[in-house]
Amino acid sequence: MSYDTPILLLTFNRPEFVKEQILLLRKIKAKYVYIFSDGPRIKNELDRLNVSKCRNILDNEIDWNCLVKKKFEKNNIGCGLGVSGAITWFFSLVEEGLIIEDDCLLSESFFEFAEEMLNKYRFDESIAGITADYRISSKDSFSYGLIPFPLIWGWATWKRAWDGYKPFLNQLKSFNLPSKVLKMPLKQRNYWEKNFKKIIESDIPHTWDYQFTYLVLNRDQKFIHPFTNLVKNMGFNDDATHTKMVNEFSFLETGFLRKPYKANFKSSRYEEFLSRKVFSERNFYDKYRHKLKPLIKNTLKSFKYKLYK
Repeated sequence: MSYDTPILLLTFNRPEFVKEQILLLRKIKAKYVYIFSDGPRIKNELDRLNVSKCRNILDNEIDWNCLVKKKFEKNNIGCGLGVSGAITWFFSLVEEGLIIEDDCLLSESFFEFAEEMLNKYRFDESIAGITADYRISSKDSFSYGLIPFPLIWGWATWKRAWDGYKPFLNQLKSFNLPSKVLKMPLKQRNYWEKNFKKIIESDIPHTWDYQFTYLVLNRDQKFIHPFTNLVKNMGFNDDATHTKMVNEFSFLETGFLRKPYKANFKSSRYEEFLSRKVFSERNFYDKYRHKLKPLIKNTLKSFKYKLYK
């Protein structure tokens, strides 16, 4: 059997990640594969080499029976306009689908879960998407819940949820923050206001996801999340655009989401976790503690290994 929900794969200059994604898509027999490949940066020969390697994989290793559409850029568009433009292109061709960045490796169980949720909530305007992300646990589960934030380390959504997206946030002024943000505690409100303003003040947006978050928060919509983590973000390294330092969410283990899926919309545990740990303004200590802790832990592991070797 093939996997019939359309999939958008977003790629740039990491051929080793692209290869892993193609292996996974081959395994699930993805029937509709849409590919975005950003171009190399100006005068960057390493980019040119690696983008070429990625495209060679994309051209030659999708060898199962499927429909493939490609959007290969000659020049570098960048994370902000490139990814958002690719998603807009995707939804000009399909009504719903999965969106995967090359460094986010999904658990196989997310694909079936996402497909069922896309079908079940297709016409529910209060739901904006489905994430694979659950940073609290990787234990197997049957349950799924709701959060008010989009999480985009492997996710699925509908064209209806993306419609209205604007990459520059020109509509945002201090007096028209989403009402949900205005009701948040100060540290959380400051976090969103600060990041929204960065987008407004940028000539070219450095990212695309805060703009989508603004859209979801402004519409007071929800994202569905599993009660187990179904994605491993492999992109925490010096080559990354936004995740250069290893932190407590790097390379999380994945669990398995089992059927029959059970809705648990009463729990606010994950919303509270994200509000406290991720989407909140931090002081100097808080900002670096979550980055230094895993570095110290990995250094100690390495030291013990060398000591007893």
